[in-house]
Amino acid sequence: MRILTFFFIFLIFSIQNCSEVNYQIRKTSNPKITNSKKILIHKPFLMQTITNTRDFKQAYETNQYIGFIYFTGGLVREQRDIGVQVSTKTIELKNQKELIEMAENGILNVLESEVKNKFLVSSRITLEKPFQSVKSRKDYNPTEDNGQDNLNNPRIVYEMEIDRSSLPKSSEGDFLIIPIVQYYYAHNAGWFIGQDWGCMAGVRLGVQFLIYDLNSQELVFDGFSDKKWLANMKPSLNASDYFVQLENLNKKVQEDLREILK
Repeated sequence: MRILTFFFIFLIFSIQNCSEVNYQIRKTSNPKITNSKKILIHKPFLMQTITNTRDFKQAYETNQYIGFIYFTGGLVREQRDIGVQVSTKTIELKNQKELIEMAENGILNVLESEVKNKFLVSSRITLEKPFQSVKSRKDYNPTEDNGQDNLNNPRIVYEMEIDRSSLPKSSEGDFLIIPIVQYYYAHNAGWFIGQDWGCMAGVRLGVQFLIYDLNSQELVFDGFSDKKWLANMKPSLNASDYFVQLENLNKKVQEDLREILK
């Protein structure tokens, strides 16, 4: 009965398959990043690594998960911190290693490609544990697709404080760009936490971009690129379809980078 209800809902609410989510500017001092500047780029960090979240279920519930999400068993209502929220009865989390590699390589590729297209001089660097603290806050504000989104409610916003002593000197470059992958996953049809209507199969990624001015050692830009794709009336997809759609979202992240760096 629950499955029939689920599909009936989507006969009515099937307008969500390609909702566009743009990047959010969380902080900016409008840095002048001209093409004569030397840009340093860092390979992507994973939010779950920064927060030391090793349990996959905890990573999923706090929107830090990277992997495949397999929903089964229909809708349930669970007691949460505040009130009762909808969720899927059984949630299996798998394929973490494969999706982590795809996230790291995909985001690094689009970052390097966009930087090399614009700037005359760029290079890749590696920092060891540059973040000395991380804070998080819950965002309960409804989204455009509230109730049928493929992201858990409440959304979590993470704010990092960097160890300034770990930053490169200005003699090494003018700006440093650090990407942080907060979530990067594929899923079949089901109910994400707090989404009453549920959603069809899809993919989602969220990447934070931090830009530091190495002359002032200050954070001059903090932006978040949140991209999603939901299938039209398909509760599951072939593996190849999931990967194709994730690659498409990577390209949309690159479009955001182009806008950020212009």
